[in-house]
Amino acid sequence: MIDKQRRGDENDRNTRQRKYILNYATDLVNAGSGPSYTPLRSENMSYSRANSINDLRTAVIESIDIMDGAAVLGQKDAERLKKMGRAFTKQDHKAGQQMGKLGVR
Repeated sequence: MIDKQRRGDENDRNTRQRKYILNYATDLVNAGSGPSYTPLRSENMSYSRANSINDLRTAVIESIDIMDGAAVLGQKDAERLKKMGRAFTKQDHKAGQQMGKLGVR
């Protein structure tokens, strides 16, 4: 008899807990069903996360393009400096030969 009474009390407590949880869940759902957020309708997309991610993606791609352009420019500049170095070496060599012909005393 005592076991039946305990089981009955436990069942009542479980039932009350379930009702409380269901009511709490219903309250949460009702609290969350406010006005819907439509970023494109009011043109406030610039403040949303999706647009921020898109801006970041665009900035990263532009940065990579700029770095690639700088690398190409650096390579061309290095080739130009090598050619200038060779030309100056030839000019120095010719000037040295002419000085030798003059017989610098």
